[in-house]
Amino acid sequence: MRFLIAYHDTEGAQAAMAAVFPLARAASAEVIVLQVVNPLIDAAGVTAPTTHEAMAQVIAADRADTAVEVRPAN
Repeated sequence: MRFLIAYHDTEGAQAAMAAVFPLARAASAEVIVLQVVNPLIDAAGVTAPTTHEAMAQVIAADRADTAVEVRPAN
């Protein structure tokens, strides 16, 4: 069994993350976290030569700000 969580730094996404791990552990399931990025919003204030580079900067900043502890299922 697998749980897929679409994550963007919102209260709803944080609540989903908090809820899914106990369920996954109880079911011996794998959790897959998909980071969601909206280039029109998230990269609006980024200056970069290309859209690809702007998104890379946004993703790197999001990852640095998001602390997710991953533990293997027992």
